[in-house]
Amino acid sequence: MNHLAGKLNRHRDLLGYVLFGLIGCFIMSGGENVVLFILSITIYGFAAWIVLRHAGGFALTPAILFFLFFTIFTYISGLELFFTNGQDVSYGGGERNYVFYAAIHGGIFTFAVGLILATLCFEFSPREELARFRRTPWRDEYNRPGDYIAITLIWAVALFMTLLFIINQGFIPLLQTLKAQSGERIYELALAARAEFSRYGRSAGEYGFQGYFQQFYLIILPFVTLFVASRYLFYRRTFLLILWFVLGILTAFFLAMSLQRWPLMFFIVLNYVLYASYVGRIRISHTLAFITLALSLFGFLTYVRGLEDFAMVVDWVQRRIFWVNVDVLYSLFEMFPEHFPFFGGQAILSDIKGILPGPDVGFARWLYDALYQTYGNGTASTMVWGELYADFGLAGVWIGSLLVGFIMQMFYIVFIRSEKDLFGLVIYAMLTMALGMLGIANPVAVLFQYGIVTTLLLVVALEVMRWIFEAQSLHQVAGRAVAG
Repeated sequence: MNHLAGKLNRHRDLLGYVLFGLIGCFIMSGGENVVLFILSITIYGFAAWIVLRHAGGFALTPAILFFLFFTIFTYISGLELFFTNGQDVSYGGGERNYVFYAAIHGGIFTFAVGLILATLCFEFSPREELARFRRTPWRDEYNRPGDYIAITLIWAVALFMTLLFIINQGFIPLLQTLKAQSGERIYELALAARAEFSRYGRSAGEYGFQGYFQQFYLIILPFVTLFVASRYLFYRRTFLLILWFVLGILTAFFLAMSLQRWPLMFFIVLNYVLYASYVGRIRISHTLAFITLALSLFGFLTYVRGLEDFAMVVDWVQRRIFWVNVDVLYSLFEMFPEHFPFFGGQAILSDIKGILPGPDVGFARWLYDALYQTYGNGTASTMVWGELYADFGLAGVWIGSLLVGFIMQMFYIVFIRSEKDLFGLVIYAMLTMALGMLGIANPVAVLFQYGIVTTLLLVVALEVMRWIFEAQSLHQVAGRAVAG
């Protein structure tokens, strides 16, 4: 008890902020716009301070990435929606939704509390430990011939399965629409091609079939690309830079081939996560360069899909970034529990069933049908808080956010205290990106679609292959020794 009391005393400033945040969450259920706005900015600013200062000491961490995605895709437009009473949302609107307000602010507040709890439990000092991490040199323990053979075989299998998927689909929407750019009704053509390629509107089995193959070009090809990138950053050899560039272009093509924009953005940010984690700091100029590249490619794909007017392209890009995700989230709070009862865990269970062969494709498909009142045409993904709310209400959002914050901080602490190995860096970048995607997607999608499970399986497969090659090498040495 004395030890715990000592910890709390050393962090009494944090406890004061926690108490202030609790009071703010309690009184924010009513009041005038000015009062609500002040409370909103205060709670958001407090959470931002916790994430930036106590989550990583200004290094790129899962918590910072999550907070960034939350800010861009939810908070900016979400705050506007709250004060405009949900005007123009796809479902409901017209009256101020205090539950939505309490969810996003209570959620980011309890997320920050989860970070603090992990910091206390593991006696973590972000700035000091990050400084030690930066001083420690990187190592390359994954550099034997068998290791490179294993990673090459993994890449070859992923490339073969991606090509097999393309052959099965019969065409590539990106190439098809590029060829037809001068024709009329290009947007309708692009939309139809993307829907056909992605199997929207077809049976659940075919939809799942596309998801299984997606792992090869969404996770495994980027994994190998980052493997090469980490070695370029370490060795600074021109050959590795060229290989990184070639693999990056090839992987980017496969990610953009369906005309979906988020896989390519996922890959661009993933490369930045690797680079920033290798450097151990967030450099503003380099960050802006990555943002410029990401927005340029996002705009290019928007243009290819049939929007030839520049002003319209800009409008659609900002709408997709700032509106679509918060529209789904806000609408969900309008739907539950007034029009639909809370699922009590069935939403998450349906997502788990959706990754298996069978008729269930998960909560995102159900939400699309309920939200847009059109059936069999796509999915409506929502961030982790949306699905937690649909299952368990506000309590689910707050408790779930607390756990998410704790897990993200714990993961970062384990990484920064581990040995600085390039292979571990690749794994950290993949898992950091996946965890950050909780600001956009649900937990099951993060586990399976965005690569946590696939990355861990890759590590196991590579370690098994490494053991096989090592055992084979020892057998050959022993054979030569006996022959001698």
